[in-house]
Amino acid sequence: MNTSSAPETASGNDFGAFLRQLRRRAGLSQTDVAVQVHLSVGQISRLESGARLPDPDIVATLFVPALHLDDAPHLARRLIALAAAARGAHVPATPAAAAATLQTTPGTPSEDERQPVRAARLFGRADTVDQACKRLLEADVRLLTLIGPPGVGKTQLALTVAQQLQDLFADGAVVVTLANVAAPEQLIPAIAAALGLPEPRQTPTPEWLVTRLRHKHMLLVLDNFEHLVEAAPALGQVLSGCGQLRMLVTSTLPLRLRRTSADGNAAGRCRSRGALHRPCLRHGRGRRVR
Repeated sequence: MNTSSAPETASGNDFGAFLRQLRRRAGLSQTDVAVQVHLSVGQISRLESGARLPDPDIVATLFVPALHLDDAPHLARRLIALAAAARGAHVPATPAAAAATLQTTPGTPSEDERQPVRAARLFGRADTVDQACKRLLEADVRLLTLIGPPGVGKTQLALTVAQQLQDLFADGAVVVTLANVAAPEQLIPAIAAALGLPEPRQTPTPEWLVTRLRHKHMLLVLDNFEHLVEAAPALGQVLSGCGQLRMLVTSTLPLRLRRTSADGNAAGRCRSRGALHRPCLRHGRGRRVR
């Protein structure tokens, strides 16, 4: 049976944005990547901006190992597919591409099995989105809060960030809408419901949620958290027990979580002023980055 399919529709911008996120994930500069893939820094910059189309074969053979994707086949598979789609071609028949296509992480759903986060187009917030994405990829930031008054676009900003980062997480991104959650004790049940977890016999607790998410590599988006700030410590408990879990929270009030685990992993805070035109990103012990 012929299992071939038409190439995925994508642009150089799609590939470039994903390449930039993977580079940040690996903690590499454009110079670092350029040296390893035998291109100039200018060429890497043009690839990331979408001004230069990628070569799928070079992506499969050089970029995958350079970006430390040998142990993350779902990311390698996505990068190669976007490179091929940008050229209007099929995935190259190279050993590296074949390995990325065939390997899967045990117990991890494929991209097709996950329901991706979709966001409407966001205008005028590219810098803010970029800052939030970059912060969430930092090793010491497990939780990032987008803070601002009602109606300034926190939800749309969070959805855009999740849409851009979801492919970097083996288990994707999940959005939990909390506007209709009436009380702090209903937070964990609401998260469990959004994740599609089977209901336990008793009310789910943070400890129970940890047992379900301990091995998940996931971005959890919690939207409209302000009326549940009393339950913020529960988020710290969950993050402490789930080393690969990260959270993005929207709220009109700060969560005031500084640490999320015994080894000092920090909770980040993205605070807005006015209409989020000039956000201030904070994390750890309050260091500011403009």
